[in-house]
Amino acid sequence: MLAYHYSRSDSLEKACRYARLSGGKAVGNYSHREAWDFYKGALDLLGKLPETADNKREKIKVLYLIRYTFPFLGFPEGTLDLLKEGERLAKELGEERYLARLYNAMGMYYSAKGDPQLGMKYSEGAFKEARKDQDIDLMAVFALGLCISYQSS
Repeated sequence: MLAYHYSRSDSLEKACRYARLSGGKAVGNYSHREAWDFYKGALDLLGKLPETADNKREKIKVLYLIRYTFPFLGFPEGTLDLLKEGERLAKELGEERYLARLYNAMGMYYSAKGDPQLGMKYSEGAFKEARKDQDIDLMAVFALGLCISYQSS
């Protein structure tokens, strides 16, 4: 409700924040379609704000979070566009950790959509980035995406 009401005011930043938080709550409740809608709403609100570095970082966060919904919704139309937008922004702002996470999601996307070779390329890139940082937690998560890509091929 807060996201809705703030979206009808001059406080679009607050509306975006509450839409993002609502998306997280929906994911936690396994309501992935609802989460998708909240995250898409947050992205729409961010599109109405000036393209500042902070707003771009917020957009990367939302694009990172919306990826949780993709597998549960069968990678809906527009998924790849969202991932590529996140990739572009992460590169532009030098957000390597988000970039690696988005690459992992791209690997899973391509593997699910019938191009496991391209999926492996993205999954391997994500894993290498985590390995470079010696981030064991991320390596474990990315190893799963890599295994899915290898299994698909």
